[in-house]
Amino acid sequence: MLDFSSALYLGMTHGSGTLPQWTSLTLGKPAALQEPPGARGLATRLAALTGCRRGLLFPSTLHLFVDLFTAFAPADVFVDSGAYALARQGVDCAASRGGSQRTFEHHDAESLERALRNAQRRALVVCDGFCVGCGAPAPLADYYALVRATGGLLVVDDTQGLGVLGAGARTHDFGRGGGGSLAYAGVFGSGVVYTASLAKAFGVPVALAAGADTVLRRLEERASSRAHSSPPSAAAIAAAERALDDNAEHGDALRAGLLSRVSHLTRGLRALGIATTGRPFPALTLAWPRGRAALELHARLSGLGVELVLTRPSCRARDLALAWLVSVRQSSAEIDSALQRLEQALDQRSSRSLVNARLHERN
Repeated sequence: MLDFSSALYLGMTHGSGTLPQWTSLTLGKPAALQEPPGARGLATRLAALTGCRRGLLFPSTLHLFVDLFTAFAPADVFVDSGAYALARQGVDCAASRGGSQRTFEHHDAESLERALRNAQRRALVVCDGFCVGCGAPAPLADYYALVRATGGLLVVDDTQGLGVLGAGARTHDFGRGGGGSLAYAGVFGSGVVYTASLAKAFGVPVALAAGADTVLRRLEERASSRAHSSPPSAAAIAAAERALDDNAEHGDALRAGLLSRVSHLTRGLRALGIATTGRPFPALTLAWPRGRAALELHARLSGLGVELVLTRPSCRARDLALAWLVSVRQSSAEIDSALQRLEQALDQRSSRSLVNARLHERN
């Protein structure tokens, strides 16, 4: 099986034999009572990578978002319509504490500006750093300028961008350092709360909240999961430290290799008449097919030994679409083999409806 459904973009897998030993997987204590060994240092190191002053670790982004939005409730929350589902769940959990929740148009600063005119309390603006549905970074500089003028906070979920995007980027590369979407956009300030899971590019199931000292102190004091849930384990902390070491040593080389594979795949898809949405990124959403045609092509490719991801991008009216996830571990030969099987799937007689659907979309 040629598997293009894993988001381990930089190929970091952290086998047990590659990590330092730990004497206890967990202390049996919540973080509010005692931080696991290494947690503070790791959070500080991650915050520095992303350009923030201070960091705090959580077991998952779901824990993080529930704690974050309840910590700042009551507030008026403004959510980019393309924002990822877990951030929305955190907003929903905080709704019972008062305030309001509104949606503004995806990647549309003018829509946000209009929405902010109705704010009665502190405004929290929520967006993804990079949207894989449309293949575009959020207009973070525009969002932040609007939020800063109101005294609110911009909450950026950068699970896709962390480890892939970085500073000094041009239109068709990922930039340097892997610090994520804030570095990519050149947006820094006390009014930004940076959030991300390390589970994609860095391959570690642990989440980070980073930002100004005052913001992180309030979150730390009011985060219920730090009192009632287990903190990240010693294994997760060790793996995250290893990921940061690897990133510092040869992360830019890994990102260059990843970009090469993404470009190779994009050219191959274009040769078959299939476009991808937006900028080069290791999660490539196909512009075609959509809906039932996407479901049919996914099943046919699976039968031919190619595994892609079925997705419903919230930024594209939740139409069923196919996404192709690329890892630096995949060779050009594997990509070529998958493209050959894609061509075979399109050429099969029973796939005529797919071809007709593509022609219809072109016209």
